Amino acid sequence: MVQVQTFLTTLVLHEGMEDGYEWIVNGVRSKRYKTAQIYWEIKGVEAQVPWASVVWTKGGIPKHNFLAWLFMLNR
Repeated sequence: MVQVQTFLTTLVLHEGMEDGYEWIVNGVRSKRYKTAQIYWEIKGVEAQVPWASVVWTKGGIPKHNFLAWLFMLNR
């Protein structure tokens, strides 16, 4: 963190030069930030339990999905 702080405080910016962001995820450059892509990259892959598709349904009501998950944990 000290190295980053030192670099940022000693950085010299020049007038008239274009400035912008560039995101690199999995070696792919992008000019746009995609929250979902960053989330899945940070989260990584987890082992899938056999009952996941029954409990976490697409388009399901989150409250009902959560309660079903609690019941599955308590069996």
